[in-house]
Amino acid sequence: MKALRNLLLATPIFFLVALQAAQAAPPTQYEAGSLKSLRSESAKPYSQNVGTSGAGRGYGPGTGVLGITSITVSNSMGSGPPGSAVIFSAWVVGPTCDSPVLDVVNFRQRVYVQPLSTVQLTFPSPLVFPPVNGLTCYGVIIEQGGLELLFNGFVN
Repeated sequence: MKALRNLLLATPIFFLVALQAAQAAPPTQYEAGSLKSLRSESAKPYSQNVGTSGAGRGYGPGTGVLGITSITVSNSMGSGPPGSAVIFSAWVVGPTCDSPVLDVVNFRQRVYVQPLSTVQLTFPSPLVFPPVNGLTCYGVIIEQGGLELLFNGFVN
């Protein structure tokens, strides 16, 4: 009982110290908290349609920090296995995001969609794509099916 009493007495102090430490550390550009709200003057809307012909290259605004709030994925194939695509933070070869992808960096997400179906993925806390090697880009590889993806979000 004495150990439990000591633990209960020490717990509020631990939480207070942890709260103070969390408030003292400013967010980095890689954290969702560093994104400005949509009402911010510097945040700009972002929308990009990625079809089957553009698979395997980079996409994105090129500058700023990209916050994706929704992705709509449609599979136009009439039959067969589910369509699949991989979405990732991209390191591109050239000076712009539409250059060939050199490497996958950090974030990676695979999406499956049944034939003749559409899936809407929403992110209340945006997926954050910070600059990699000076460019803010993401990549899409369509592995199977006739997928089309629509990315929506904002850049600041």
